[in-house]
Amino acid sequence: MNALAALKRGAGDVAELAAECAPTLRDALDTLIRFVPLAYEAVTFHLHVKDDTAALALRYGLPVSHLTRDFVLGFLLYAV
Repeated sequence: MNALAALKRGAGDVAELAAECAPTLRDALDTLIRFVPLAYEAVTFHLHVKDDTAALALRYGLPVSHLTRDFVLGFLLYAV
């Protein structure tokens, strides 16, 4: 079973709620970036914006499998 498919709205707790209340996608991502270290100490996000292009970088402080990386990214997209 796909782990992301089993997630229910609200699984992201306060971070999800804060992102949903943000007026723009950038504000939602900025909010999640601030909240992520509270739940996932080994993951940091950095949003790089230049002109009309944006890139979201995920950095892991510990070695993680590709499945874990995919899940974290999927959860981020799900929460936004």
